[in-house]
Amino acid sequence: MDAQNEMTPKAREVLADVDRARARALKPRAHHLRVHLLEEVRRWDDAVPDAAALEAFQYPLENRTPHMAGHIWARTGEYGRL
Repeated sequence: MDAQNEMTPKAREVLADVDRARARALKPRAHHLRVHLLEEVRRWDDAVPDAAALEAFQYPLENRTPHMAGHIWARTGEYGRL
């Protein structure tokens, strides 16, 4: 990992908190937050499982869920998934 992708201690702390929330149950918000954090530190490949999980959640009135997956698909070149 290069210096540009290095996480600050606070970012690592937040990621650990989000990972604990994600491990407890199917938490779309935990995946959502993880996508934001990993996108910010340019660790897009690490967020692919979260993007896939967000795509799997079915919320008829919630358009943010697939939108968040699109953040990662655009960054990783998976344009067909947008």
